[in-house]
Parts: sequence; C-alpha cells; structure tokens
Amino acid sequence: MKNKIKTLWALECLGALIVSGVFVIASIHKLVDADGFSKVILGYQVVPAAFVGWVALFMPWLEISMGLAILIPQARNAALLMAAGLLILFAALTGWNLLHGVEVPCGCFSNEGGAATWWSVARNMMLASIAMLAIYGRAWRMAQTSSL
Repeated sequence: MKNKIKTLWALECLGALIVSGVFVIASIHKLVDADGFSKVILGYQVVPAAFVGWVALFMPWLEISMGLAILIPQARNAALLMAAGLLILFAALTGWNLLHGVEVPCGCFSNEGGAATWWSVARNMMLASIAMLAIYGRAWRMAQTSSL
C-alpha cells in the first residue's frame, strides 16, 4: 500500500511539473510578442476580431497563473482541471480547423512556428491526460492517507 501511495505521489508531482512547465514556457513568447500572438488567435477564426487583442493580452497571464497555481498543493487540482480543459479546447479548435482544411499557426511555443498539425492535437490531448492522471493520483492518494 505504501509503495502505491509513493508511486501516486510521484505521478502527481511529475505530472504537475510537466503541465506547469509547459504552460509557463508557452506563455513567454505570447507576453513578449502580443501582436504576433494576436495574429495566431485571428487565424483560428473563433474570436471576433474586436476581441482578439484582449484575448492576446489575457491568455498568457491565464497560462502563467495556472502554471504557477499547479505548484501550490492546495490549488493543484483546480489548476490542473482548468489546464486540462484549456488543452482540450485548444485540441478541439485545432482539430476543427484541420478537418475543414484551414491551416492555422500552432502558436504553442512561438508565434513564428509552423502550421498546427495533428501532432499538435495529439500533444494537447496527451498533456490533458497527464493533468488528469495527476489529479487522479492526488485524489486516490489523499483518500488512502485520510482513511489510514
């Protein structure tokens, strides 16, 4: 039982570090080049043009906040759940555009990067899965330690 709890704790910590790191690193270029990020958002054709600038200013701060909140144990589950939801949304928007033949920029780690691909969709879904596994590991571990 103790080995399983240690394994789940490691799963939680590793998953949290991965997702946190991805969100913090991915937000840096968006903060530095908000205009370039605005063009990325515009390419997805889901935000009205009047709001693109606001989304480009807000999104990096949301990503940084979630990434840092994941590192706080008391906020971890909520932040991981929000991160998973955002990753699934990104995957769905990218997949929708790919299915309709619209070439969109990835915008994940660079505004100058290439077009999004099905790998972008898969990567976001894998990261969402890691976030959910970290939540599961934490919830199971907390349930076991509280009942001991």
